[in-house]
Amino acid sequence: FDLAQLVIGHQKESGYRRDSGFSLRSKIRCGNCGLRMDYNYGVEPVVFCAHSVSSGKMSSCEKTRYPAAKIESTVLEALRRELDLFKEMANAIEEKENKENNHLIILQNETEKELKILKAERIRQYEAYADGVVDQAYYLKKKQELSAKIESLQKKYEQICSVTMAEDDLKKDIQTIREKAEEV
Repeated sequence: FDLAQLVIGHQKESGYRRDSGFSLRSKIRCGNCGLRMDYNYGVEPVVFCAHSVSSGKMSSCEKTRYPAAKIESTVLEALRRELDLFKEMANAIEEKENKENNHLIILQNETEKELKILKAERIRQYEAYADGVVDQAYYLKKKQELSAKIESLQKKYEQICSVTMAEDDLKKDIQTIREKAEEV
């Protein structure tokens, strides 16, 4: 007896919930009155509008009892269709991003090449100045022009890199969501 009382007391503690066996319990509403539909445990669990039972003839609600298994299977099928739509959307987004990402990668590579060319030209100008081929004023003017172009391209390159990193993160998030959806 004492052991049974201990178990019953443990069940009444907060955090302990009994499994209702119906995952949609208290989430389904009556189409007529809008009140929450009740769940009846039994040999074949059913869902029904309690308002129709309590109000009797005065209620506009149906007295029909709907099999819980049929409701769950209908909702599960609807959720699966939604997940399939999300998968299709994710695939379409991924294809579009791949095309855009390829463009960004090409732009990133071109910008990187231009930076290398400009830096090499700046070094070449210094070497020409050091060899006495060009005078100091011409060298300083060219150096200033090249440095401004390099700085501008460097900012552009960093922006492209940040966009590609953000897109990579987005792809990872989409892949994670897709994997979680497939688990369901």
